[in-house]
Amino acid sequence: MKNFIQVTYKYKPNDKVANLTEVNDLLDAYSKIYEPSRSNLLADVKENFPIVTDENNEVRILGTAPALKLVNQIDNHKLDVQLAPTELTNVDFKLVPPSSGYEMYFEINDKKVSTLYNAKDTFLDHYSLSKYANFLLQNDKRGIF
Repeated sequence: MKNFIQVTYKYKPNDKVANLTEVNDLLDAYSKIYEPSRSNLLADVKENFPIVTDENNEVRILGTAPALKLVNQIDNHKLDVQLAPTELTNVDFKLVPPSSGYEMYFEINDKKVSTLYNAKDTFLDHYSLSKYANFLLQNDKRGIF
């Protein structure tokens, strides 16, 4: 197995610009080699953000300005953090439809947050409480927990 080599790059004003074929070949190669399951996603991206060349034969990706504006408006972020029970306040468990699973809602430093995916179980498993908590929640015994 070969060792990986880290290469750094910083744009310089006189660097060559890739042409449309080179950009499309790169995206297609990535889709086929590294992420074949995402080929439909790549097709959607290409359809919604057409890659064209301008009069100077420089590649342009249309629609990126409004897309970036929307991305910058996102104020709800996923974070992975390690917490102790003493750091949580106002803990509650709510059913997440349409599933039969519960997620944990709580506050940290006056911010309201919730768990995603299996984070509730992962957190409670550190204290051997996940199965017990799920049993109590499914049997409407929240107050005991």
